[in-house]
Parts: sequence; structure tokens; C-alpha cells
Amino acid sequence: MMFLSILFQTLVEEDNLRQAEHYFIEGGDWKQCINMYRQRDMWDEAYRVNKPEKYSDHSFVCFNNVSFLSN
Repeated sequence: MMFLSILFQTLVEEDNLRQAEHYFIEGGDWKQCINMYRQRDMWDEAYRVNKPEKYSDHSFVCFNNVSFLSN
């Protein structure tokens, strides 16, 4: 897991957000992926990543949290 943390951090620092997104989602850490975009005020990307039909049932809860935070 330490390797993945370093990989995520490196990709984010290099603004390679789509690649970081891929690894976040593949690793099941969609919340961190949404936070990555949220911290950069990239709300459209946060919503796109969190389409409930695209990922797990848990993503709907996170979608509601992103909706709340953006209001």
C-alpha cells in the first residue's frame, strides 16, 4: 500500500490527475479520487467520477456529499 500512496502522491503532484484517477478507482478509493478533484475546485470531474451507475452502490452516498459540499 505504501507504493500506491507514493504513486498517487507523485501523479497528483505532477498534475497527472486522470492517471491518478485511474489508480484511485482501480484501488477502490473513489472517495480520495473525488477529494482530489474537489480540492482543486474541479467539480465537474468530481461529479463525473462519481456516477452511481459507474461504480459501487456506495458512490451514491459520496455523490450526495459532493452535492452538499458544492452548494
